[in-house]
This record gives sequence, C-alpha cells and structure tokens, in this order.
Amino acid sequence: MESFFQLAQLHDPIWQAHYASTRLVDGASVWLDSCTFEFGGRNGIHWSRFKSALTAEFTPQDYEYHARFMLDQCTMRTDVRAYIKQFRQRLNRCSDVGEAEALFRFVKGLAPEI
Repeated sequence: MESFFQLAQLHDPIWQAHYASTRLVDGASVWLDSCTFEFGGRNGIHWSRFKSALTAEFTPQDYEYHARFMLDQCTMRTDVRAYIKQFRQRLNRCSDVGEAEALFRFVKGLAPEI
C-alpha cells in the first residue's frame, strides 16, 4: 500500500487510511465498521494506527514463525531466476532478517553445483 501512496503522491496519513479503508472487503470491511468509533470515525483514522490495528486483527499469531520456516525451506529447484523470485517473496514476509542472515540463507539454498 505504501508503494501506491508514493506513486499517487498521497502523503497525508489520514487520506492514506481513508483510501485503504475503501479497499477492504468482506470480513475486513465488517471489522472496520465495528471499530470506527474506537478510531474516532472513518475520516479521522491515521494511517499508522489503522495499519497497526489491521495487522493485529488479521495477521495469524504464528505468521512470523511460518514466514521464517518457509524462508528456511527455500531451495533452488530449477533455474536461478525462479529461485531468486521465490527467495525474495519469502524474505519480504520476514520482518527481522538482517542482510548477513539473508545472504547466508540465500547461498545455503543455492544448488550445490553453483
């Protein structure tokens, strides 16, 4: 969502939250309707608070563990490009992997002949 905000030059955090709230569907939309009073109404929600609340509500409790497990299981099966794509996708789901650890895990997952 932040990428869209930058591309659209949408810098006001209240408008960011307002726009993001219009993208919610199904259970997420119902959740927002049930907690707008807590936020001070739909038009007064600050993006950082909205994002934190949304993440807390809909992110599974074991998400970080599962993301790290999937990164650990990432290995090159066919070609390097497919491995790089898969590795980046899995790495992006981990919030606290440093550069050295990411490099170690990347090299560890490469095919032995490389």
